Amino acid sequence: MLLHTLLLLVSSTAALARRVVVDWDVTYVYMMRDGVNYKQSIGVNGRSPIPPVYATRGDTLILNVHNSLNVTTTIHAHGLFMRGMAYMDGPRMTTQCGIPPGESFTYKYHLEQEGTFWLHGHDHDQNADGLRTALVIYDKEPPYKYDAEHLFTFEDWYKEQFAERAALTTDPTQPFPPPSGYGFGLINGYNGNTTKPIRFEPKKTYRIRLINMSSTVWFKFRIPGLKLRIIEVDGILSDEHPVDGVQLAPAMRYSVLVTAHDSDEYNYYFKIKLYADFIKPSPGETPRFYSGLIEYKQESPVKEFPDVDDSTLTWVEDIKLAALDKQPPLPVDRSLRLTVGNNLMSTGQHMNHINNITYYAPLVPSLFTAMTTGDLAMNPEVYNNRTHPVVLKHNEVIELEVHNPNRLPHPMHLHGHAFQVTEYGPSLATFQPGSTFSPLVQSLVAPIRRDVMEIPPNSYIKVRFRADNPGVWLYHCHVNIHGSPESLRMLMTFVEAPDVLQKTQTLPKRLIRHSIPAPEPISVPSVQDPAVLPASTGPSHQPELTRRQYGCGFCGGYGCGICGGYGGYGGYGGYGRYGGYGRYGGWGFPFVSSFNSDFDRATNRANFNENTMYSNNINANQANDALELQVQAVAQQAVRASQQAIHNAYRGVESSIRKVNKLLPLNDSKQADADAEDRYAGRKPNDRYFHTPRLTMGL
Repeated sequence: MLLHTLLLLVSSTAALARRVVVDWDVTYVYMMRDGVNYKQSIGVNGRSPIPPVYATRGDTLILNVHNSLNVTTTIHAHGLFMRGMAYMDGPRMTTQCGIPPGESFTYKYHLEQEGTFWLHGHDHDQNADGLRTALVIYDKEPPYKYDAEHLFTFEDWYKEQFAERAALTTDPTQPFPPPSGYGFGLINGYNGNTTKPIRFEPKKTYRIRLINMSSTVWFKFRIPGLKLRIIEVDGILSDEHPVDGVQLAPAMRYSVLVTAHDSDEYNYYFKIKLYADFIKPSPGETPRFYSGLIEYKQESPVKEFPDVDDSTLTWVEDIKLAALDKQPPLPVDRSLRLTVGNNLMSTGQHMNHINNITYYAPLVPSLFTAMTTGDLAMNPEVYNNRTHPVVLKHNEVIELEVHNPNRLPHPMHLHGHAFQVTEYGPSLATFQPGSTFSPLVQSLVAPIRRDVMEIPPNSYIKVRFRADNPGVWLYHCHVNIHGSPESLRMLMTFVEAPDVLQKTQTLPKRLIRHSIPAPEPISVPSVQDPAVLPASTGPSHQPELTRRQYGCGFCGGYGCGICGGYGGYGGYGGYGRYGGYGRYGGWGFPFVSSFNSDFDRATNRANFNENTMYSNNINANQANDALELQVQAVAQQAVRASQQAIHNAYRGVESSIRKVNKLLPLNDSKQADADAEDRYAGRKPNDRYFHTPRLTMGL
């Protein structure tokens, strides 16, 4: 009888769980979303905006992505923890290689959370050009009762492609911050001034989901005359908390409950403000104001409320919110003190940093390194210090104390977790290690958890999370210009419990396949004749590329599987000095990792000296030359010491190497060296070239 009951429970649970299948063909589209300017953007299945995705907790979401762009792409399910499947998180060169043009990849998400999330590109700033949409996961038994719900997505939209705007921030001839001229606000995909009315019925209660999917700007939302009651923050349910309005930094999400008016005598407006505190106000540019209609009856007149100053209203404050599940503050095992900021590089460029380290993406995904280097995975040196790696032990509680002694706000996002917001307050413009701060406010009962937390200028925050989700997780600013690997690079990497990760997860074969070169060329047509569009319109004007050029750098394609680490550092001369060399060391032969470790240690010392000199505005050009000679000397010494061992180790696979070489292009060493020089000097290399070193039996 008991067995029969258990079988019924299992079968009923399985019947309730669904497979939600979504097919995306990621393409260029040419359209006018702001009602003013046509431009090339990114959509799916030939359309933009991208329709929201809806599912229910317990479902399995299958997202089939085909890349019809002519650059790589990846998708990140923002806010999903990816427990047991860190390889599905999506950031290029952190958890996977980019999906090559003309190729496909399937993301499989086991939905164990409920709330308001979003899907967006995590490669080449593609979310800023339209590769973004809402992801709503319903709870089968929501704790709050309401009659219906409405979804609001907020976006910023510009007349040019985002890469052109981002270039202004790294161009040493441009002022910093860049000049104003922010684009239009899009509400639910279109110009905010054309937002469709939302329907209310008297005395009914509605859930309104708010998502800021913008790349750069903040939004405020309110309904004059009605209170908004916060019930969800970034996918975490909270106690009801009444406010007049909600402000959302990029990537933030809220759900609010609102009870409609008592009668349908009048219709009303909701109010939306687009702004950026670090941009000087400019009439007609920033801030921008939008409004839309709350409609009870079409024939009812609109009742307006007088404008009021924002300072007279109550806005949401995270520190005053309490998590509905009443989880108490976690006891801290390890505290990390971080400072975010901006430095003037020797090239004249401004680059962001965390603790004086400017992020550069590795040439092999950091997750691959964590899963293939054995015991060495616990050593941060194997990940290349330019990724700013911090290795976390399983289940330790981490407190991040993050200081922002600058004039720009930063919404900092942590992948793989929701952290407790326990404290924030004013900071000092400069501080010394060991100094203390008087907290402005603390939450020491049931602090709200979220995955994005804004650090205002000259302020600090403290957040806590438990390292109970083995994987490799980025921590970065969600303002694209600040925190993108292609822009100002305010990112760092948490490598969480790699020893547990190696025992509990396996890289899917389809994930590794994208690092294997395909011989046939591809040519992705632009949405319009290139002769018509100006040269600055972006990626559609890149020359014909082959799929092999979109592999994982010195992952080496077939070299990964056949030759272990050797395919990784065989091309040291090009990119070796800043990372990526032999990143797969240990896949085939563990001794290669010891070479990588020595080489990384030398590079770490050099990079630390380099960053120090940058921050002190020393003559970095001369320093770079000296560092180059230093790293080359160390590398040559390590190569000579390892050469005989490598020769012996690979004698047994010589025939396989010959087969691989037939598939690999000749290495354009001159271009590779030039690209490496660009990266090392802080300049962006020509991303159209990914050079694959020839495999040989010696160095």
